[in-house]
This record gives sequence, structure tokens and C-alpha cells, in this order.
Amino acid sequence: MEMPHTASLFFSLTLSFILHFWLPASSAWPLQRTYNGSSATAIFVFGDSTADPGNNNYINTVIKANFPPYGRDFAQHRPTGRFTNGKLVADMLASAFGVKEYIPAYLDPTLTAKDLLTGVSFASADSGYDSLTAEITGVIPVDKQIEYFKEYVAKVQGLIGKGKALKLIKGALFALSAGTNDFGSNYFLLPLRSKHYNTEEYQQFLLNKLQGHLQALHEMGAEKILVIGLPPVGCLPEQITLNFADGCVDYLNGVAVDYNLKLVNTLSNLQATLLRGSKINYGNIYQPLLDMIGKPEQFGFEEVRRGCCGTGFIEASFLCNAKSPMCPDASKYVFWDAVHPTQQAYQIIADSLAPAVSSILD
Repeated sequence: MEMPHTASLFFSLTLSFILHFWLPASSAWPLQRTYNGSSATAIFVFGDSTADPGNNNYINTVIKANFPPYGRDFAQHRPTGRFTNGKLVADMLASAFGVKEYIPAYLDPTLTAKDLLTGVSFASADSGYDSLTAEITGVIPVDKQIEYFKEYVAKVQGLIGKGKALKLIKGALFALSAGTNDFGSNYFLLPLRSKHYNTEEYQQFLLNKLQGHLQALHEMGAEKILVIGLPPVGCLPEQITLNFADGCVDYLNGVAVDYNLKLVNTLSNLQATLLRGSKINYGNIYQPLLDMIGKPEQFGFEEVRRGCCGTGFIEASFLCNAKSPMCPDASKYVFWDAVHPTQQAYQIIADSLAPAVSSILD
């Protein structure tokens, strides 16, 4: 499959930003595990389905993945609510950094004190920075996820005291990964925000929302923050199908590239002004995924146009279910369903980002 020329050209401006993604936490307070000299006390993740390990299991929404074939290659072939066949990038990095095998969902009622003290995910599949995006399918918007973190802080203070809780938070990595649904499931799909904002205005609207979230976390002690940019949205099988395209949708990829460039500038300005004293980095997931799609043979993939589940062109969540026909070997596919990468693709992203992730903690 040929890489979109427009997106490739645009993104050449940002190749130097091959930076950061999720990071793991310690196994028990106050022990810290290290990776090439870097360490974190915990990891806290906010965002959408790329980071949701099962929070949607516990809310009233149809957007779930706690049934087969999801989790086909997870431990005990168990569906957990992760929107892929196995682990998410957060899980992989948590394991690579010697912390724990999986990042749990905050809403899981079986969480232990150890789970809480080493970090959790507040992410909710189908969510976004725009609260309207989450309202469409009844999931948890990022601002509500921030409120859950406030609740979390109170719980941890009760466990270890305010002083140690603040130390844990200051030493933790905070990762935010959202925005794809704001464009793909909201702005370009429904005639709501697009009536009031042109594309550039909506990008700024989202960045303003993000700035508010970062300030709120910073006020609660967050000092090490990683913000993930958009992927090549136009290359998701679902978006190709919805746009009746033969390949990656260039204008969607162009919007993603433009947003990512603005995100980099926004984070740089915040670092120097409102969030002075913290360390904020941009996480590039656009280029690694685009490379896999553009040069699949270099990564051992055979299929990049459709997902492993069903036809692979439109199915995700409840449309990808136990009755769906499945590919025999998901490791040959970049996408598991029509939206989400396979565990194999996530592993490549995790491997490419692990060294850069450690730099945020240096």
C-alpha cells in the first residue's frame, strides 16, 4: 500500500519529534523500578480506546470490548475490555520497564491497594477532549476522567498519607491519548461542531480543552506529562470505508499532521509559561503507524487495508463479535478491527518509543 504523499510531505517537518508514549509504575510504594536509569513511581493514563483497559465495562454504553474475539491473544485468551487482540502499548511498556504486566482500569471494583499505588488508567473508549464526543455514545469524557483522578488522590492519601501521596504523584508519569474520536466520530461525521467551527478553529478548541486538563493535573501535582498526538486518521480502515476511498484519506491525514504541529507548539508554550517546573513531552504515534502501513513487509505484515475481524472494513466494538469471521493470524495484520491496531502493531510502537519514554524521567 502506498504511503499518502500529502501526509508524508507534511510530516517530514516533524520527524525529529519521535518522542514519547506511556510509561509504567513501581511494584510497591515507595520502591521504584528503573529503565536505563529512569524511574517512575506510577503511571496514570487518560484518553480513549488506545488506552482503555476496560473502564467501559463498568458504564452504561454499547462501546465495549469485553467479549470475544477481543482478547484472543491476551492471557488465558480472555477479553478484558481492551480494544485489541492482546495488550495495549501501556501494558507493554509497563512490562518492559519491569513494573507490572498490565495497567488496570480505575473503575475495576477488584483493584487492590497495590494496583492503586502503581498506577491505573482512567481512559474510556470512544472518548475525546471534546465532551460532546463522549456524550454521543455515553462514555467518559476526559474532563470526567480528571475528576476521577481527584477521587483517586483522596483514596491514596487515605492509604499512605498526604505527603507520600504527593511524592508518588510528583514522581509519576501522566499520559494523555485522545483526539482521534473528536475528528473521526464527531467533527467529520456529525453536523454539530462543524456548523460552528472550521477545521482550524476546532483544532484550537481541542487544544484549549487539553490545556485546561493539563493545568488541572499540574495543580494536583503532575510534573511529568506525556501528550500523545493523533495517528494517521485517514489510514484507519473505518475512515477509508466511510470516505469511499481506495487508500488512506489524505485530507484527514493532513488534519492530523496540522493538529500535531500545533500540539507541539502548544506544549512548548505551556512548558515555558503556565506549567513551568514540569516536564511535558509530545508523543509521536503518527509516524510509526504510517511506516507500518506504507512499508508493511519491513515489519512482517501482509494486510494493512482491513482489520482481522469480520470484513475488516467497518467492524469495531459490538460489530466485531463472536460470530464474526476472523483471520487466522492477527500478527500479519496492522489492524485488529476497523479502527484499532493489533497487538503486534502496538508492540512495534512500544518498542520504537520505549527509549524516548525514559527521557521524560531523566
